[in-house]
This record gives sequence, structure tokens and C-alpha cells, in this order.
Amino acid sequence: MLEERLVINEISKEQYQKFSKKYIDAIRELSEELEQKQNMSSNLEKAIDKGLKIAKNISQMWITAKYLEKKKLQYLIFPDGMVYDKKNNTV
Repeated sequence: MLEERLVINEISKEQYQKFSKKYIDAIRELSEELEQKQNMSSNLEKAIDKGLKIAKNISQMWITAKYLEKKKLQYLIFPDGMVYDKKNNTV
């Protein structure tokens, strides 16, 4: 659009050079920001996929897991921990 205005003599060459740099810089910044957002989105999708994979196989994971793995899995499901009520025999 800016080039078109230069061609039809609506703006001078000096104005074109002044504003084209401004717009090129703005486009570059927006492109970089968009790329960062896409990377974040990609990482989020990977995390969701991993979470779904764990959720689908949680019982099998528990059966085959070693002590430390079970501890991590338990913390993942119950981040505040579990409390056993001996009187009522409930968790």
C-alpha cells in the first residue's frame, strides 16, 4: 500500500523511506512475536498429549512403576498429598 502511494505520487521518496522502515520493523516484531506464540502453543500441545497418555495408562503405569516413579505419579495426581483417616478408615 505504501509503495502504491509512492508510485502514484501521493507521498515523496523521503516519506516512503521514512515510513517503510517503520512498517518493516513493525512487521518483523509482529512476526517474531507470532513465532514465539506458535512455539508456546506447540509446547502446550506436547504437554497435553503427554498428560493424556499418562491418564490413559495410569493403572498400568502404577503396576509396573518402581517406588520413586510411584511417588512421582502420586504427587502428580495428589499434589497436596493424601491423608488417611484411621478412625473412619478413609483416604
